[in-house]
Amino acid sequence: MELGTRRIFAGLAAVALAGGAITATAATARAASIQCGWSCITFAADAYGTSYVSAILARGAEQGSAVTLAASGNHEQEDFESIYVGTTTQLWQDGLVPITLAKNWPGYKVYEYEFIPGAQDSDLCIGTAATAGNDTEVSLQPCGVNDQTLWLPETSESVDGFEPMIAGTDTRSTQPYVLTAGSTGSALFTYEQVSPVKTSQLWQEVIGVL
Repeated sequence: MELGTRRIFAGLAAVALAGGAITATAATARAASIQCGWSCITFAADAYGTSYVSAILARGAEQGSAVTLAASGNHEQEDFESIYVGTTTQLWQDGLVPITLAKNWPGYKVYEYEFIPGAQDSDLCIGTAATAGNDTEVSLQPCGVNDQTLWLPETSESVDGFEPMIAGTDTRSTQPYVLTAGSTGSALFTYEQVSPVKTSQLWQEVIGVL
């Protein structure tokens, strides 16, 4: 479902209430480079804690570069920015996300997460190259182009500050496709959410410089 340009997302965000993405950790649990500082975030999976966080390991990151889990530290490859896009209800009314999201998670906040190594915009966001399904690899995709770079933190399923992140392309009212961690160093992927939610499907936002 084409969205046109990133200006659509930016316009929605400008008129919406600002807010953080998923639950942020305390200041003692930090990640991102010194250049990016406290404006940067990265993600930790409950399965591994904050020792391993979301990262882009490829040199010269480009569209299609895999999003992986890497040892946390002062690394530009772990620099991301949380961008609030709007609510599920707003986005569905504008024809930007499937009705499933608006019906089952009405009013939930939706985000993009841009890769900004060293605080430099890349215009590439965490997403999928196709509609999310089981074992769909998560990679960098152009921001603001379609719902493949949108994510819905499922706050109602929060466990000890970690929560699932539903893919913006999801069309399932139960067992939605969510961000999932495999082994460290391998690409993240989407997979149907299980109940109770696996620790590999629970995420926490980590902010600042390690």
